[in-house]
Amino acid sequence: PMYNREFYRSDDMLLCISKQTKNIVENVLKGYEKPDWAVKYVPHGIDSQKFFPILNDFEYQAYKEDILGEEKDFVVFWNSRNIRRKNTADLIIAWKVFLDQLSPEKAEKCTLILKTDPVDEHGTDLPAVIETILGKDSPRVKIVGGRVPEKVLNYLYNMSDTHMFMTDNEGWGLGLTESLMAGRMIIAPVQGG
Repeated sequence: PMYNREFYRSDDMLLCISKQTKNIVENVLKGYEKPDWAVKYVPHGIDSQKFFPILNDFEYQAYKEDILGEEKDFVVFWNSRNIRRKNTADLIIAWKVFLDQLSPEKAEKCTLILKTDPVDEHGTDLPAVIETILGKDSPRVKIVGGRVPEKVLNYLYNMSDTHMFMTDNEGWGLGLTESLMAGRMIIAPVQGG
């Protein structure tokens, strides 16, 4: 981040959305200190009326049955754009390694839900990757493409046991924060926020 030093020095104020970013900025500015008010941590805020644990909701249960079919023992959710730095293909390989450690009966009760576009010019052809790694028409991976209302996104967070994130370069990870608001465990590398 040292190439940003002159930009940081020229700003009157720097508002950082993660503690890690604030620490980086302060380290880059060593020897050129700004007043205390000039570099601040401003955390993201998530609306607790939009992302929350769902207890009893008929509409949610119907959506869950539509997506998963029968009840699953373990559901992993991934919510991101299908672009290279998000490492979607790596996630599918990791999913295969995980499933291979289970008995066929247990593996059948596991599902990976990808909330992303199946194909993106900056990413990959996910149906082709899934077919190559897991076989044709694998029921163990579901893709939910296109935009969905926040209500449906909250359903997706809630139907998972964990939200996995594999990016190798991320400024924040908003989906992880939304997932935490829905009461879900997250699995993510130490990147950005």
